[in-house]
Amino acid sequence: MFVSPNQSTPHLERHYNLDFLKDYYGDDLPAMNIVLKLYLEETPKQVEEIENCLLNHNVAGAKAATHKIKTNLAMLGIVDPGNFVHAMHLHAADNSDVGDVMRLFNLFKTELLKGMKDIDEDFFSQK
Repeated sequence: MFVSPNQSTPHLERHYNLDFLKDYYGDDLPAMNIVLKLYLEETPKQVEEIENCLLNHNVAGAKAATHKIKTNLAMLGIVDPGNFVHAMHLHAADNSDVGDVMRLFNLFKTELLKGMKDIDEDFFSQK
């Protein structure tokens, strides 16, 4: 796993894995930081959009927003513990029953926010 410049030990548990970005950017940490900053700014907006759609029983909108966030998950190496993204993919767009997927969304959101917090602390917080 790619370790940020602020991590004191590679054994420190983090909720992300930047191996994909490391493979793409190599040792160009400034370029990778630009991408990370963009994801830290945009991902919460996408999470909020998914949540609002689910709360309003707009399953088609939630499915579309979930599809857009898949790239962020892959780039940041964040695990979807309840497989929310897959569940949304399978959920019928015309089915307004969001009880099961809402539970999975909450697990997903929690893990995603942990990963983003870890990235922010490791790359952008002054220590």
